[in-house]
Amino acid sequence: RRIFLAFLLILFLESPLWAATEYFVAKTGSDANACTSGSPCLTVNHGLTKLASGDTLTIRAGTYTEYYCKSCGTTPIPDGGGEGTRTIIRGATGEAVILIPPSGISPLFTFNDERFMTFQNLIVDGTGHAGFDAINMRDNHLGGASAFKLRFQDMEFRNNQGGVGGPSGYRPFGAHEFIDINIHDVQKSLTCLDGNCGHVFYTHGDDHLFNRVTIDATNVGNAANYCFHIYDGAYTRKNAWIIRNSTLKNCKNHAIACYACDDAIIENNVIHGPNGGGSGSGIVLGFSNRTQIRNNTINGVQGAGIYITPGSDT
Repeated sequence: RRIFLAFLLILFLESPLWAATEYFVAKTGSDANACTSGSPCLTVNHGLTKLASGDTLTIRAGTYTEYYCKSCGTTPIPDGGGEGTRTIIRGATGEAVILIPPSGISPLFTFNDERFMTFQNLIVDGTGHAGFDAINMRDNHLGGASAFKLRFQDMEFRNNQGGVGGPSGYRPFGAHEFIDINIHDVQKSLTCLDGNCGHVFYTHGDDHLFNRVTIDATNVGNAANYCFHIYDGAYTRKNAWIIRNSTLKNCKNHAIACYACDDAIIENNVIHGPNGGGSGSGIVLGFSNRTQIRNNTINGVQGAGIYITPGSDT
């Protein structure tokens, strides 16, 4: 009897308190449905109403005109409970799921204090939407909560004003990941408010990972464009960045510019020019300490391959 009770106790301790649930959205569905595989709902935002922490929303093939902004009143995505219990929003495996913004909406994703979420196998397309940005993480470094541990994986961003950026800057703060990302046909819009929207990534914060990111900035019309502009305007320290295994093509100015970056790793990247800004370099480090630059291939840039400003210990 004691052995049996001990066995039941082990099962209880090792089993989750609740099982995660998968819900479904499809163009053939209805928001009156239960959002199951056999009875999917029609819209992504309605599918979000079904989710609890750690659940998955799977979106079937099609084009969806929707956006996400909890602070603007759209359905919130529940935070994941931790690294092993992320809330997941994903396109169905092997299917093309395209997200486009409603008229006049930018960005498609706005994040404030969301935590432990994964977005996977989605195409974000800003065709025909002047001033459109894909992602904006609100800048809460002066107080309040900030987004933490968001992961974007196996995604394509195309025809966006600033790739993954925006007039307010794409400014994440906590350990976000971009893995297997394809960014192309990013654009400079005449509605840009502060001159930063030509950058593909305009960002700061700590502990971010960019792995296998492909950026083709050929069609960016802004001569000031950087592919990565890691800067907050005040030289606040930015720690433990990793940019690796990525291909950056035709960035109009510097491909990677990191200011006040400590303990960063920039490795195994391929950077192709020519740059269009006249003095653009492959990698620029300013006032950065203990950053490792290794095994990068840089060709065709008009400035230096690697330029390290005085005051850096790299």
